[in-house]
Amino acid sequence: MPGQSTKCGRTVGVTAPTAPVRGLVRPRPWPAILTERNVSFYDPERIVPMEGRGKYDAVMVTTDGSSADGSRSERARSAILGAAAELLDEVGFASMTIEEVAARASAGKATIYRRWPTKGALAMDAVMAEIDTAAPFPDTGSAIEDFRIQLRAVARVFSRPRIRHTLTGVVFEAQSDAELRNAFADRYMNPRRDQARAIVRRGMARGELRTDFDEEVLFDQLYGALYFRLLVSGQPLNRRFTDTLVDQAFKGLRPAPPFQR
Repeated sequence: MPGQSTKCGRTVGVTAPTAPVRGLVRPRPWPAILTERNVSFYDPERIVPMEGRGKYDAVMVTTDGSSADGSRSERARSAILGAAAELLDEVGFASMTIEEVAARASAGKATIYRRWPTKGALAMDAVMAEIDTAAPFPDTGSAIEDFRIQLRAVARVFSRPRIRHTLTGVVFEAQSDAELRNAFADRYMNPRRDQARAIVRRGMARGELRTDFDEEVLFDQLYGALYFRLLVSGQPLNRRFTDTLVDQAFKGLRPAPPFQR
């Protein structure tokens, strides 16, 4: 049963989901009714009205503010990211314009700027939308196997012609475009390094990895090698390469066996 409440000058409401959904703003069950007392916990500015349902029904939202159930807001977001990805592939970042993205996605420019403050932010989210779902960071119980699986997935994604072409263009254009370079770091590189860092910390906590090495250098070794093949040498990005890369990178990072007399 939908409820309603006035908060921050507007009325909002919610229907409680029947099952947990990945990416909720808060990892706890939603109340059946949002009241003045509890609505602030769920951040009403990120509750997205659902089309075709009760006037005050609302959808669950993901951590970037997008809806998670196929509502008009989510469909608009997907259309915008898809249009941006197509234009990046066709004309590159420098020639891509927000006007063209809006026209191709049948969306308003204001809608785009509400979600993405700059063209670089939109471009990187478009790239991420095609990469992240295909190359997640796993948790298998072994840090080395986590990286092995993740690098295999990244290599497969980078080998797709459209991804290879788009990402190559973005990386090269970022060298002379500060906005794109910052968006690449903030929306792509840094979040992925944070996820990689979590794998390393789990490995250290389990005693699988030493604790005295430089994590940033390890990431440069692993992912720098992928980008070298992607951007410079053109050599194949296959399982043999990624498995050898992981084996050699982690060979010196395992704890020494106990001394035996």
